[in-house]
Amino acid sequence: VILDDVVLKGPAGKVIARAERLVADVRIRSLFSGDIFLDSLTVSKASLSLRQKDGVLNLIEAFSPKKKTKQATNDSSSPKSQIRIQSILLAEGTLNYVHESGFELNIDGIRANASLDIDLESQWVSLSGNNVKARTGLLHWPDFDLPLKDLRANNVKFYGNRVDFSDVTGTCLGSAVSGFGNIRFKNKGAYNIHAQVDIPKGTWPLRLKPLEFAAPAFKGQVKVN
Repeated sequence: VILDDVVLKGPAGKVIARAERLVADVRIRSLFSGDIFLDSLTVSKASLSLRQKDGVLNLIEAFSPKKKTKQATNDSSSPKSQIRIQSILLAEGTLNYVHESGFELNIDGIRANASLDIDLESQWVSLSGNNVKARTGLLHWPDFDLPLKDLRANNVKFYGNRVDFSDVTGTCLGSAVSGFGNIRFKNKGAYNIHAQVDIPKGTWPLRLKPLEFAAPAFKGQVKVN
């Protein structure tokens, strides 16, 4: 199946995803059960705009069926839809993720191999990526920003309210970094990040209140939690 100029909208009509072209290998038999199973999906020039509020991702809402009548709700035979894509090849993409806590992630120039599982009944999303590459990015918190560049990651997994990542390399604020860890977005959020950094003198996060003196250079291991 080949689709051009694909747009995915949420219930409120806001655009969640766009793609210039999708090439999909669909398991036709799965459609008769209300599920969508794809063996492979190639995505060209895509953009994804994710919003998470009250523990629910807008991507889930976009695929969820409209509210059922009381009779349909009590019908135990109602389908419990799943969406599973075994292999995704993203040729070029952008990501914007906003959490209700105020955290925001922007990434441009993404190339990756991934897999996706969505369970509409339990409102569960699992997105796993490997060999992920990106040109630029920005981590935004309410108090400060961290610009990113030339990102590489062997493994990235988003599921529920957290992201796990390992074997990550790139630059942050112009400084070389490598590391692993996770970011949890539930409630006010939490972080557990281990990194090897090489920070030159005077480097400081964007928008954060500056020190009265130049921050010293630092090379070594850091842990943020």
